Amino acid sequence: MLDMPTWKSKLLLVGVIISITGLFHIAHGYDIPIVIISEIMWAKAEYIELQNTTDADISLDGWSITRQKTAGDSEDTEVTFNASDSIPAHGFFLIESSEDATSVPSNKIKSVLGLVDTGALVRIKDKTGTAIDSANQYGSWFKGENNTVGYSMERVNPVSSCEEASSWQTSTGNVGGRVGTPGEENSTVLVPTPTPTPTPSPDASPTPLPDYSNAVYINEYMPNPTGDDTKLEFIELYNSSSDAIDISGWKLDDAEGTGSSPFIIPEGTKISGNDFIVFYSSQTKISLNNDSDHVRLLHPDDTVSSDEEYTSSKEGYSYNRTDNGDFQLSFRSTPGEVNIIETPTPTPTPTPKITPSPTPKTYQFSTKIVINEVYPSPSKPDQLNEFIEIKNNDNRSLSLYGWMIDDADGGSKPYHFKDTDSIAKNSIIAIYKADSKIALNNDKDTARLIDPNGKVIAAVAYDHVKKGQSYNRSSDGIYVWSDVITPSKENIIFVQQTPQPTKKPVSKKKTKPAVSRPRVAGISTATATSIIPLPSASSEVVVKTIVGNTAPGNTLNTKQAFFVLFGLLCGAGQLASGVAQKEKIWFWGK
Repeated sequence: MLDMPTWKSKLLLVGVIISITGLFHIAHGYDIPIVIISEIMWAKAEYIELQNTTDADISLDGWSITRQKTAGDSEDTEVTFNASDSIPAHGFFLIESSEDATSVPSNKIKSVLGLVDTGALVRIKDKTGTAIDSANQYGSWFKGENNTVGYSMERVNPVSSCEEASSWQTSTGNVGGRVGTPGEENSTVLVPTPTPTPTPSPDASPTPLPDYSNAVYINEYMPNPTGDDTKLEFIELYNSSSDAIDISGWKLDDAEGTGSSPFIIPEGTKISGNDFIVFYSSQTKISLNNDSDHVRLLHPDDTVSSDEEYTSSKEGYSYNRTDNGDFQLSFRSTPGEVNIIETPTPTPTPTPKITPSPTPKTYQFSTKIVINEVYPSPSKPDQLNEFIEIKNNDNRSLSLYGWMIDDADGGSKPYHFKDTDSIAKNSIIAIYKADSKIALNNDKDTARLIDPNGKVIAAVAYDHVKKGQSYNRSSDGIYVWSDVITPSKENIIFVQQTPQPTKKPVSKKKTKPAVSRPRVAGISTATATSIIPLPSASSEVVVKTIVGNTAPGNTLNTKQAFFVLFGLLCGAGQLASGVAQKEKIWFWGK
């Protein structure tokens, strides 16, 4: 059987328990911190008030106070106290901004912590770095309507967690002309604090969304510009109301969840009434796909204001909003201006949104315009430049507005005729490289004529190019090379060959008078004496030229001259032999 404990044993046990409890309190801090954060003012006159809760003065030598970093900060903001700083028993100490410093109270330091109204943790540490007390700036919860008259945050329960809203109140106190109670006991006049909004019941109506204007919408966008896509793509917004609208914080984006990151419109951005604003890809970093994509305008709360989808694009064409809200391609982009919709296929021009605009010219079509002559390789740089020549075989004059000439796919950029260009009936026009910027290859290439609908009306492919020759269309529609270059004139098909040297004839013999041959327009008979007529369209084209001063058939060629001379020599020898032998010659008679 165990002996009952004596009174001495009981006393020792009680002492041990008290000692352990004391150690526990020492290890886990004070019930009430020796120094507390008792008041915070972050409005016009920033300050933080500290309070000594003990009966003795406390030196702040080596102590510090920090504000937790917020957006835009790289680290926490810290203020270190001076060696002479201290808080008297049950007294106060202020940390305040330099510009608002006053003489109340006398024990304070001047330092701007940069208090913010979006919430940040403020912490006081002793010289060992141990956190003594901390408090949250509860931002707009305390600011509310009160900030307009200068309310501060006052501590009402130093024992409870100072990071809970219930430990604080707002104050209307006024000390030394300053709002709040800097350097003094907190006010006893309590201002009712906002209470959290209760969770609505299932049948309660939802909280209404902010009222954003529907007058701002996407008006034009360019997904595939001619040039650098990373700089020249653009999205245009339009304000259809008569009042200016602030679009700060609105967002531009492409397809949801993919592609580029949303672009947030900068603070202070406004669109005047009935006006435009244009954002280029060099600013937004939004890359619109050339095949298919979305263009979206979102409110700051990410609700979608406009979402426009396209399934294809064309280089140099922009999508323009029409009066009925649809989008159409137009090769006349108008960033920052009223839309002018000009499509490859003629369509009725929609009425401009604000002011009437000139009605675009209508297109004219014909299948009787042909490529008449192509000059790809001039013989010398100082001679006629490269050109593509077209001819209008229609019985009417035609506008060339919307028409293009081009070389083979993947070559030079197409040349677009101006809206003032036209071609008269049965007339010919040469378009030089200096104007079209089309560089024709010297080995092989294709010249093309394209109507406003994008249809290839004429295409002429060539190869085996010879310098100084042009590729000409004959009256039968067949293309042949010619030495005669005739820009903007009727073709003259002529190929000059280098003459071969002939032997000097032994004897002269009169020839029959030259047979008259038809002359070719523009060609001297001294240059060419004969041109073989072009064959029909179904036969092979062969163009040959014989060079000389006499027409073909009027002179003896080398082989003919040889046989004639040989016959004459044989006859002369026979005659001489007969005379020498005194034989009878048949033409002398019997």
